[in-house]
Amino acid sequence: MVDYIAVTNWDSNNRVTSSERFSSEGRAVTFLSGTIDKNSDAFVAVAPASGNPWEWVADPILETLTYSPELGALRARRKVAVTALLSAKFNAGRIHNGNTYQLRSQDRQNLNAIKNMLNGGAANPHGGTYRSAANANVTLNDTQMEALCDDVFAYCRDLIKNAAALKDSIDAASTATAINTVDINSGWPSNGA
Repeated sequence: MVDYIAVTNWDSNNRVTSSERFSSEGRAVTFLSGTIDKNSDAFVAVAPASGNPWEWVADPILETLTYSPELGALRARRKVAVTALLSAKFNAGRIHNGNTYQLRSQDRQNLNAIKNMLNGGAANPHGGTYRSAANANVTLNDTQMEALCDDVFAYCRDLIKNAAALKDSIDAASTATAINTVDINSGWPSNGA
C-alpha cells in the first residue's frame, strides 16, 4: 500500500507544520505532526513510534509527500553492502611491483607520513625498506618509495570515488527495482593482480 501525506499547513519558513496521511484508498489513516523542511534537498521527518524509516519524495504540484519505508531501508542495505565491498578492497591490499602492501587505516597513515617527509626533503625516512603484507622487508630507495606512495594513494582515491558513485546511484534510484539494478560490483579498480 502506498501512503500519501497531504500537507495541510505550511509555516512562513516553508516548513510543514501539519498534515494528514492517506492510504492508497484515499482514507485518512493517521495524523502526522512535526516539521518537515520544504527547502531542504530531501524532506526529512522523524519516524512514528513504530520506528519505521520514512522517506519523503516531494510532489511540488500537489504539495504532497510520498511515504515509502521500503525504499529507505533498501537503500540503506545496499549502501552498507557498498561499504563492505570498499572495506574488502582495502583489506585485500595493493599489489605494486610484485609485492602486496596492506591498506589498513594505519598503513595508509604510515605511507602518508613517509610521503610528507619525502616531499619535505627528508632522505630515506622509511629506513630503506617497507614491510609487505607477507611480512617481508622490501628494499626501496626514495624514488621507489615515493612511487609506491603515489600508486597506493591513487588506488585508494579510485576506490573511494567508486564507492561514492555507487552510493549516489543508489540514492538517485526511485524504485526498488532501480535500486536493486545498481551493480555494486562494477567500477572498482584492479588492485594490481
